[in-house]
Amino acid sequence: PDLLDKPDPRPDAVYYALDHWERPWVLLIDIDAKTIARERATRAVSDEDGSGDSEELLDSTGILDAEPAGYPYAFEDIERAIEYGFEVRDIFEDDFNAEETMVVYTGQGVHVYLLDSDPAHRYDAKSREVLNDLLQDTYEIPIDPVVTADRRRVARLPYSLHADVCSIVMPIESPSFDVRSATPEVIQK
Repeated sequence: PDLLDKPDPRPDAVYYALDHWERPWVLLIDIDAKTIARERATRAVSDEDGSGDSEELLDSTGILDAEPAGYPYAFEDIERAIEYGFEVRDIFEDDFNAEETMVVYTGQGVHVYLLDSDPAHRYDAKSREVLNDLLQDTYEIPIDPVVTADRRRVARLPYSLHADVCSIVMPIESPSFDVRSATPEVIQK
């Protein structure tokens, strides 16, 4: 009977902490489909008076009605986030000579990891801010700069379920990853 009782509160996601001080070399870049959708909607609609809010903008451009319906992004925004994720991975590998990187589909975008175990590389707050500027200004990649700069963040655990969107958080190997394949079989129709 104890197994049938739902814990209160029950978790909707599983996270792990990035702030292992013995591992300051872990960098996480967050790219959200919501940000990409907002930027796409802003480009599509000129708002002369600047009074439209984000939801009105997304609704007027049809993003809220696009699949997956009701979310503040469309599948094309998720797919673009994945493409950006692989661009960041390439930047890490080509410009930073990173040997170990990982792109993780999160259900609503991607996380890109730079896993550099060389103790000479210490990604402190200042170097993380420089990386933010590089990715945003030079490469024009719409990252969440707060996540990159903050070593105290938590991230969704790979292979856990993102309950809000019913997708499995998973490392991916290609920008052609089909996001629908991350839906657990018990939920697929």
